[in-house]
Amino acid sequence: MRIDLKLDAAQIEALDRLAEMKNVSREELILEAIDVFLKVKTDECFAAAFNLWGSDGPDGLEFQTQVRQEWH
Repeated sequence: MRIDLKLDAAQIEALDRLAEMKNVSREELILEAIDVFLKVKTDECFAAAFNLWGSDGPDGLEFQTQVRQEWH
């Protein structure tokens, strides 16, 4: 899939310098940046989902037992 991006001159220059330092194309550099961004955001989402109550929240099993006892 092809995507058009609007970058300013400073962004293009910075990308070109970094691409040259890493000996990769600008396109490879942008694709790598997107992969890193998506991994970080995915990891943040999983961390947030598995820590909804925070460290002060109830133990999951204790909470489940308490809720189920309300059904009786």
